[in-house]
Amino acid sequence: MKQYLLLFLFFISTLYTANAQSISLVGSAVNGWPDDIFMDEECMNNGNGNCNGQGNSNGNGANNGNDGNNQYNTDIVDFDLIFYTDDNIEYYTNAFYTNGGEARFREDGSWDVQWSADDFPSGTADESGKNVAIPPGYWKIRFNRQTAEYTFEEDDNLVGLVGPGANGWPNGNNATDIGLNSRDLEEYTLKNFETDGGDVKFRYNLDWTTNWGSDDFPSGIGVQDGADIAVPPGVYDITFNRITGAFSFADSALSVDEVDNATTVRVFPNPTTDQWVFSSSKETIQRVEIYNVLGKRVLSSRNGKINASNLSSGVYMARIATENQQITLKVIKR
Repeated sequence: MKQYLLLFLFFISTLYTANAQSISLVGSAVNGWPDDIFMDEECMNNGNGNCNGQGNSNGNGANNGNDGNNQYNTDIVDFDLIFYTDDNIEYYTNAFYTNGGEARFREDGSWDVQWSADDFPSGTADESGKNVAIPPGYWKIRFNRQTAEYTFEEDDNLVGLVGPGANGWPNGNNATDIGLNSRDLEEYTLKNFETDGGDVKFRYNLDWTTNWGSDDFPSGIGVQDGADIAVPPGVYDITFNRITGAFSFADSALSVDEVDNATTVRVFPNPTTDQWVFSSSKETIQRVEIYNVLGKRVLSSRNGKINASNLSSGVYMARIATENQQITLKVIKR
């Protein structure tokens, strides 16, 4: 009997692990608390997991109504810092920069499963724990989904984007670098970087000792003390290789990874008057983002459904992220 019980528990644990979609960090230390948050003031400040959905942080009421069921609005912007994982147990991110603030861990961009604790730089989180208070700095973050243990460690492998096209040139000890995230401390990325245009350079660890520049755009090889990179106004997905200096600025709304099975993703109805539904026969859709013709993200969802009822009529680009690829499709709102 005991043997069957152990097998059953192993099966449940394996099934739960296999079905996990994502772990992320969200809060004022990241990109702010989502407008869809079902947390009252007491919940926000004290980390009370029994949030009752009476309103959001600006006091205007939750976006989906007051049903108090800890649901979340799927049409959200990127408040979450999504972690990397190799096994759906250990989650991590590197070179994360924050000006300081509070945050919580959550699963699948939803408050249904969340963790936090008031210990820093390490601790064991639980659903009713207070928000983690994170000091300003660059951090490596590790989180174990099975034990809810977490650690924050100062990161000394930062690659940052700096210049008038970002947050301006540094002034004395006032670093203005926008940090790029990395999985392996070699390849660095920055998603949905919005700029009014201007010169930028890459540099290492907030210092000019190691920096990269180039005359080329939107891609090229950055070299030590190279020319400033002239970036036109737009929204970009940036990649940078710290070893080779190779970089690219891809239009966030139109960039697509080369894939062999892009046709496995479908959208219907298209055109639509109210909703698009995205589906795939081979992979789980993790996120859908809708961009207008100017390259601005206007909607996003984590469940494959986009409520387009409030969009103006016209042509839009849908960027779909699955487990292994990113695909862009043209969609039409009538």
